[in-house]
Formats: sequence, structure tokens, C-alpha cells
Amino acid sequence: AHGDRAGSRVELRFPLSHQDVANLIGVTRETATLALGQLQADRLVAVSRKRIVILDLPRLRAEAQAPAGAVTRPPVGGPRPVPPVAPR
Repeated sequence: AHGDRAGSRVELRFPLSHQDVANLIGVTRETATLALGQLQADRLVAVSRKRIVILDLPRLRAEAQAPAGAVTRPPVGGPRPVPPVAPR
């Protein structure tokens, strides 16, 4: 295992930059940054200064195994509000 576990949380033991994550999964840094941002918004991970904490491992696994675009359940605390659409 590469992390310290506490309940459903896992803190990765080694530092990872957004570029490191991008290199590991074969995408651009920008794409990795967007994906990590979405995972944070969904309260699945917390990222700060090369430190990644998986906040809810069972839910992250379920999201990873779900078909693309499927929602397995809303984030803890309810769904995120939808931002208003600016008029054209």
C-alpha cells in the first residue's frame, strides 16, 4: 500500500505534483489539474502542496467503476449548486 489509512480516508505517503499525476496517467498537466479540481469539488480528494488525501475511498472506487457520465450519488452535504448561466 502507498498510503496511510484512517477509515475511508487514505493519505498518499509520497509527494505528487499535478505534473507527476499527469505523467502517471498519460494526460497533460492541464487535464490532470482539471480532473483533480473536479475530484476536490466532489469531495472525493483533497490536494495541497504535492499532498493528496483520498477522502472517501469506497466512493472514489465506485465513481471510477461507473460508466462515463454516470453519477453514483451526490457528494456528502448534497449536490453542488448549479452556477447561473450568464445571458448572451
